Amino acid sequence: MGIELVGYLPEKTWFAAVTPEAAGKLSGLSDLRAAGKILPKDKVRPEVWAGEFSVFADNGDGTVNLFAELFKGVDEEEVKVKLSELGAFDIRPGQFPRTLDITIDKSKIENLARIDGISWIEGKLPPPTPTNDVTRSNTQVNTLQATPYSLDGSGLQVGIFEAFGSGPSGDGAAVDAHQDFASRQIGRASCRERV
Repeated sequence: MGIELVGYLPEKTWFAAVTPEAAGKLSGLSDLRAAGKILPKDKVRPEVWAGEFSVFADNGDGTVNLFAELFKGVDEEEVKVKLSELGAFDIRPGQFPRTLDITIDKSKIENLARIDGISWIEGKLPPPTPTNDVTRSNTQVNTLQATPYSLDGSGLQVGIFEAFGSGPSGDGAAVDAHQDFASRQIGRASCRERV
C-alpha cells in the first residue's frame, strides 16, 4: 500500500514512511485521524524542547546529556557521522536498543531533531538503582491478589532486575536470596557493567 510503520509515539500515534502515491490515498482511510509532516518538536520530549533538564542531563556548562532513539532500520554509523558534524560528542551506545547517548550544546537540540534517522530525543535517564521498597505498592500487587481479582501469578513469566551484590554472597547472586524462585528460574545474566 506504500505505508510502512517505522515507530510508535505515545499515545496512539505512529511514525510512518509514506510513498507519494500512498499519500494521495490517505484521506480514504476511515481509521486515520490525522497525517502530517514530522516536525522537529514532535521528536523531542516537551521538557527538553522547553529547555528544562534534570540534574542527570544538564552539565552546567551549556551542554546536555541526551539519549536519541533511532528509527528501525536506520544505519547507526550514518547517524553518528551526522551527530559529530553537528558538534555532538561522547557518542556511545545507549541503555536501550537502537539508542545513542550523546552530549551536545543545548542550542543544537532543534538541529539534532532534524536528523531524519532520529525518532525521539530525551534527557539522560538516572542510573538504575534498587527501589524495591515501594515496588509492591506502586504496582498495586495487594489489589491484584485480593478479591475480586485473586491473581497469584500462575502461568506467567517475569523479568526481575536485582542490583549486583545484593545476594547473600555479595557476588550478585541476588536470585539465591529468593527461595520462592526454586526451580522456576529460567535464565540469569550478569549486569555488573550497567549498575
